[in-house]
Amino acid sequence: MPVPTEHFHEGETVSVVGFGVFGQACGPSVTSGILSAVVQVDDTPVMLQTTCAVHGGSSGGPLFSTSSGDLLGIVASNTRDNNTGATYPHLNFSIPITVLQPALQRYSQTGDLGGLRELDHVAEPVRVVWRLQRPLAETPRSKL
Repeated sequence: MPVPTEHFHEGETVSVVGFGVFGQACGPSVTSGILSAVVQVDDTPVMLQTTCAVHGGSSGGPLFSTSSGDLLGIVASNTRDNNTGATYPHLNFSIPITVLQPALQRYSQTGDLGGLRELDHVAEPVRVVWRLQRPLAETPRSKL
């Protein structure tokens, strides 16, 4: 079982495990890439960006250091262009384990799932970081 990390290193080789769109029927997939960015708010990591291929259905899988095996985060999403509908599996985002760890520890101690609700409440600067989508472009009206 991976050990949660306390430090993140941009440029580090990382891996993601997920079940993708077909679920457990095809078994887990493991993809590797680079930890390309550690996004911080007030010197606290709030988002990890990697180049691992993450396909639909793999959200929730672990992101871990390939060299140490340390758990870095949980995959939250890949990138999708709302204007075209295209997805970009090699540009994806994870929630750092350091964000999740306090709530997970409380759950481990109490068994109360209600403690996980605190993850729904974040400061506005963190909310802005995770608001990745641009507004949909207006479609020009035809002059025909």
